[in-house]
Amino acid sequence: MCSAVKFKGIAISLKNSTVLGKTENKPEMSNTKKNESFKYRIYHLNFGLLQTQIKIPAGKGDEKMGKVAKKMIMRKLLSCFIVFAILMSAMSVSVFALNYDNASKDVSNYPNSNSNSNSNSKDSLSSSSNITYALDNSTFTFTASDPHPDLVIIDIWRAGGTIYYKIKNQGTANAGASNTSLTVEGVFKASDYVAPLEPGAERTGSFTYNWTYTPLVDKITICANYQHTVTELNEANNCKSKTLVYPPPPPTPLPSEVPSRLGVYPAPYPAPSFCYGGGGGKSVSSNIGFSTGGAKDINNFHENIKNDYLPLPTDVTYEGLFYDYYFDTGEKEECLKLFCPSYIYAISNDPFSEEKEYYLSVGLNSGIKESDFQRKKLNLVIVLDISGSMRSSFSSYYYDRFGNRVEVNEPEDTGKAKIEVATEAVVALLDHLEDDDRFGMVLFNTGAEVAEPVSLVGAKNMQKLKGDILEISATGGTRLSAGMRLATELFEEFSDINQSEYENRIIFLTDAMPNLGETSEEGLLGMTENNANNRVYTTFIGIGVDFNTELVEYITKIRGANYYSVHSAKQFKERMDDEFEYMVTPLVFDLRLNLNATGYEIEKVYGSPEADEATGEIMKVKTLFPSKKEDGETRGGLILLKLRKLSPENSLKLNLKLKLNVSYEDRNGVIGSDEATVEFELEKKELDFFENSGIRKGILLSRYADIIKNWIIDERESIEKNETVRPSVNAEDGIIPPIVLGRWERQSIPLRVSEPYKELFKEFYVYFEKEMNAIGDDTLGQERDILNTLSGYD
Repeated sequence: MCSAVKFKGIAISLKNSTVLGKTENKPEMSNTKKNESFKYRIYHLNFGLLQTQIKIPAGKGDEKMGKVAKKMIMRKLLSCFIVFAILMSAMSVSVFALNYDNASKDVSNYPNSNSNSNSNSKDSLSSSSNITYALDNSTFTFTASDPHPDLVIIDIWRAGGTIYYKIKNQGTANAGASNTSLTVEGVFKASDYVAPLEPGAERTGSFTYNWTYTPLVDKITICANYQHTVTELNEANNCKSKTLVYPPPPPTPLPSEVPSRLGVYPAPYPAPSFCYGGGGGKSVSSNIGFSTGGAKDINNFHENIKNDYLPLPTDVTYEGLFYDYYFDTGEKEECLKLFCPSYIYAISNDPFSEEKEYYLSVGLNSGIKESDFQRKKLNLVIVLDISGSMRSSFSSYYYDRFGNRVEVNEPEDTGKAKIEVATEAVVALLDHLEDDDRFGMVLFNTGAEVAEPVSLVGAKNMQKLKGDILEISATGGTRLSAGMRLATELFEEFSDINQSEYENRIIFLTDAMPNLGETSEEGLLGMTENNANNRVYTTFIGIGVDFNTELVEYITKIRGANYYSVHSAKQFKERMDDEFEYMVTPLVFDLRLNLNATGYEIEKVYGSPEADEATGEIMKVKTLFPSKKEDGETRGGLILLKLRKLSPENSLKLNLKLKLNVSYEDRNGVIGSDEATVEFELEKKELDFFENSGIRKGILLSRYADIIKNWIIDERESIEKNETVRPSVNAEDGIIPPIVLGRWERQSIPLRVSEPYKELFKEFYVYFEKEMNAIGDDTLGQERDILNTLSGYD
């Protein structure tokens, strides 16, 4: 039999075995040549982890001993492998039995909702254990030290209607990704993803389930690793319970140690790891609100007017216009959930046709406290357009007609080139990154290259990186698809990233005029949409007065997407100081509003990039981003519905009831809902009626955008067809929603205002100023000034 075996991590000694390490003499044998002695020769064998020693007789000068030795070696080797296999099987059974024994000891203390289940760690396999076996009349002993993770819930608390917990890996090995479960009175309610945990590591998490009290008490139970995806040291200590009583006790204070960069927040409660929820907070802290995705300004429209160019219809978006202003959303009750819509109605006569119009606003409210909000860690890839069109000045066009490039020769003192402002904007963005964010950069023109690999910011020389970025120059064609494709590839290594801790985002800086590669809406849309499906979201930052809003407006209707226009590096830096955290943190997806109102339907949606997806009964919004509040009003916090009356007999009704049902999805895929009934008191509303100033401002701005967009469309069509302008807005039809067409490499057309539109703008100016004064918002003056410019333009 094999005398001794060594295996990595286990030492085994066999009793009654021959002592090795020396050569022993044997007595003379009677059947051999007299006076000839035999000796045992020691052979040391090493087969990787398996080592052994065997001894065989060797006769001096015996030529056949070599063959004998080989046979004995093979026989001993086979014996060793058999012993090794038996030992491994026996050890596996015993370790399982030991685990079961420890689990039984822990179960004696379960469930105990007021005690921590990790008190039994002294019984775990992290302590050495001696196990004795009998084999072939020989006994052996080994010491087992087999590392395993052990996940336990160490704390449970609430903040408003949100349930929080702290999970710890008290084992001796890394724990892979897992999920925790929440049950209320034994009924499963929600689960939460937990990223891998190192030994001794803790993490705070929460559930999207909105808990409400059920008198008199509720028993909350949270279990770690409830799907058993992690093989643990102890499977019986995963759960912890807590009883919540009614009425609710005063909020518990913040636990003393809370990680600061895991999507959790400062006092008074840690917020959930997926960066929304809050619900608690100081009474002096106001909640944030929401705004829709898509455009975040209409700067390109303003800049084109300022530089005497005729804008594109897509330079004016309703959501971009709304985001320039703050709205009273009509919130009447405190919001304790992620999203709480509010509803306000109005009846207003068209300023031209004087036809009565019916409106309903949807206020975008949230229960998140501004003091609690903090973005998650960020995996960020900047994609910078360095094509030839980026050499031109901010205030001029690179193309004067579609498809034909015009060489740009400008004096140095005419202003910065687009590439200069773009690189300064990138440097401004870098100032908002933390050491545990990741950053990478892609440059593209005719092709694309990785200028900076994706890695932790804390490991980079940021000052050198900023200097290198400011030295970038522009040349070549514009293959926008190449930049997007290469940026997408950089995120492949983060496909399994913990979504509760990290946000993946591409920020694309471009003038959006592709002339090479994939230039169709569908192709570029497809890449951006595929990224969104993989939770890689996109922000477009438009550079220059000729920024192609047409293309980007189309693309940014995608889930999680938004875009900004930049017209000075200073302006952009100031904006990012206020908005960077919000810009990269989408919180609500796939919002749907169903309207049930007999005799009425949705005619038009204002304030959402998906307005054209609305039907008579359904409004759709792909994404809501967090938004600031000032003096109780939310920036861009309104979506406006214009309702169409289907039959004249509805005029005879004294009241109109609208039943509204809203559904939406949070970032973890959990569905939320809300329902309400809104009643119009028609018999009292012969004159204009606005339930609050928010909806009044929304109606004013939507009419302003409609008349501006109609003017741009009509002027461009008259130039193309060489015909007299026939305004789409008139006294008979009033202000109608425009129909927008589109194209790519943007042509420059001198600003022109036909006489019919000059008269319309003069008339609308009077209406606009009256409404602006009634609303009491002087910031609307920039739109009033535009109307004044257009009404007197020569």
